[in-house]
Amino acid sequence: MKENQHYIPEFYLQYWSGNPNNKVWVYYKDSSKNPNPHGGNPQLVHPKNILKEDFLYSIEENQVIEDWLGKSESFIGEVFSKLSKNIALSEDDEQTIKAFSSLILSRHPRMKPFSEAFLLGGHSENPLAQTLPLRYKFSVFDKIKFHLYLEYISKELRPEWSFITSDTPVIIHRDKTTSSVYYTYPLSPYILAYLSPYKPKQKESIIQDIDVILKINKTIADYSDEIIIGNSAQIIEKTTT
Repeated sequence: MKENQHYIPEFYLQYWSGNPNNKVWVYYKDSSKNPNPHGGNPQLVHPKNILKEDFLYSIEENQVIEDWLGKSESFIGEVFSKLSKNIALSEDDEQTIKAFSSLILSRHPRMKPFSEAFLLGGHSENPLAQTLPLRYKFSVFDKIKFHLYLEYISKELRPEWSFITSDTPVIIHRDKTTSSVYYTYPLSPYILAYLSPYKPKQKESIIQDIDVILKINKTIADYSDEIIIGNSAQIIEKTTT
């Protein structure tokens, strides 16, 4: 029975590994919650050791949800691999990227209060695991209607600049004037997904301005709960200062 269950997939975090040890740079917003204060802040940590909870998707000894998540991640990982190799995406691939945001949102521990309320007062078994498939289904149905727009960081700016990610990588924007909802989330250190209810004039663009990257990174950092992740300590320090 798998004890440590990740709510941010390891395959996703591995894209921020900028060193031979396959570790990522992690910054703890509240230094008192740093499990290894002697390691500094930020510090190198292996993805397998962060963004997880014991038996998060288990219902007693039933692992069917965890097994389903593993199969989903394998399928989504193939699309991420295409992106990293600059292979053109099909319409199905684009839908998979939208589904990834839905999966991240619906499986996150911050959904526990909603799950408990959904089950009308709580349950002796895991409420997050019990309601995950249903919440994911409705979330995907919502995202399918959105238009996908990708922003790439210019190769001329690498490796000095890149996108960061966090323990809550999907950022929800709400436009008060139009009541429209937008979603932003990094797919890798150099690719950002943007979901809009309105069809863009073009499907992708290249960012060549460092200030634009810094602004995006600060939004990601502000939206995060406790942990900020990057492929470079320098990037995190520039973002958090």
